Amino acid sequence: MPKAMPRYMYGDPLDAAIRNEERKCTGCRHLLPILDREFCGIGRRTLTKCRKYDPSVKKG
Repeated sequence: MPKAMPRYMYGDPLDAAIRNEERKCTGCRHLLPILDREFCGIGRRTLTKCRKYDPSVKKG
């Protein structure tokens, strides 16, 4: 039986997309791109923001 979506997903689609992006660690300096995937350099299994999230250093 599938789980119900979180309450915020039933509202405005733009608000739901913004809220989902806020929970991800996109842009963190610890993110390692390997081939076509991204992995956490700290060793976290899920790519969600943690206390060590640091977007200040740009990769390039």
